[in-house]
Amino acid sequence: MATEILLVMFSSLLLGFRHGVDWDHIAAITDLVGFETKAKQGMFLATMYSFGHGFVILVLGLAAVQIGKEVPGWLDSVMEKAVAATLILLGSWMGVTLIRRWNGFVLQSKWSIAFEALRRLKYAISAKLLKKDIKYAASGEKIVGKTGAFIVGVIHGFGAETPTQILLLSTASGMGTILLGGSVVLSFVLGLIFSTSLIALLAVIGFMKARVRLSIYRLFGSLAAVYSIGLGIYILVKV
Repeated sequence: MATEILLVMFSSLLLGFRHGVDWDHIAAITDLVGFETKAKQGMFLATMYSFGHGFVILVLGLAAVQIGKEVPGWLDSVMEKAVAATLILLGSWMGVTLIRRWNGFVLQSKWSIAFEALRRLKYAISAKLLKKDIKYAASGEKIVGKTGAFIVGVIHGFGAETPTQILLLSTASGMGTILLGGSVVLSFVLGLIFSTSLIALLAVIGFMKARVRLSIYRLFGSLAAVYSIGLGIYILVKV
């Protein structure tokens, strides 16, 4: 019995690693680390993303053990569409920014672009309500911090129930007890964190090298925008 449990946990660890290299995770991690000038900060943001995603999986897995059910289909569908729409809109905006600032292009996370857009909206609403001209000051700081990266991970945790995640929930719900089911889920989360950390490391190295030449940097920005839009469209069509 003990051997069987260890085999299930090891399989769950491998599933978590496989889940971490799904396309939506690669896109999100690339977004988060792409605009960082410091490798350590980029790795930290990617780690917070994986913690946010792992937290959702842990909660869903324990719930699956407790009630023996998977995530409601309607919630999964809604969150997938939300993720897809965000990828398309922000990928398009990154493309527009690339064209408008061709000579001085600085690659930004699509999530930082989204938060900056919210700041602009806040300024516009404030000016409308107060009926005064309020000068907009663009944020000079990086907008996506550890909390933002964690939230992005949470969103993707709900919005990407891939076959590996479904298999995890099904396996966890069949373990019978919170202790055994929780161990299976935790193994999955550890595998996820390991693979996302590896992706983040490769992304950080790639972007650091790309900054040496502006032309390569532009290419990275273009590929990131096209990839994001393409993935968003694919998710919408699949849903």
